[in-house]
Amino acid sequence: MGFDALLLPAEAIRELRARGVTTPGIAELLVRHHGAEHVLLNLHRIDELLSEIYLLDLEIAKELRELLERQPPAAQSAALKFLNAQGEIMPLTVHINDAPGKAILTEFASPNGTGQVVPPVGAVSYVSSNPAVATVDPASGALAYVSAGTATITGTDAGNGLTASDTLTVTAATAQSATLTLQPGAAAPSTTAAK
Repeated sequence: MGFDALLLPAEAIRELRARGVTTPGIAELLVRHHGAEHVLLNLHRIDELLSEIYLLDLEIAKELRELLERQPPAAQSAALKFLNAQGEIMPLTVHINDAPGKAILTEFASPNGTGQVVPPVGAVSYVSSNPAVATVDPASGALAYVSAGTATITGTDAGNGLTASDTLTVTAATAQSATLTLQPGAAAPSTTAAK
């Protein structure tokens, strides 16, 4: 074989330099990519070994470029909205007896809440400015209405510091009137005449 199979990389680098591979960094590069024993056994193929490293580096560079192109752009702005139980945007004024909604922080690739929607880079947390009126679950954004008044709900992405707020008004007015809506398709109860 001619070389000790257990030759340490530092010893292999010294051996390569002694055999004429004197360009700075080339011996280290060869040993790192191909292993000391393989390089020392293939000294006659140094050009081929270097070419393989170059092609490998090109392939790695291509993969990295493709990965970066698939990454969403960085968020530049955020907006907070309130959704009802059906996932629809709900009004900013609710009645205390309404089904609770949810606060959602949405991030955008462009300023002022425009452009492509991008995922948050960190954990999003929510806070209410007035928990006596409306509370918000810090992790999920689930709302609970407590009493009449206003509360500013704020969402913050811990990964990039983007934040957005909106004001929720809770009313507790008592009903002053009512309407009745008939639904078509309901069968009327049958009546039988007594004989």
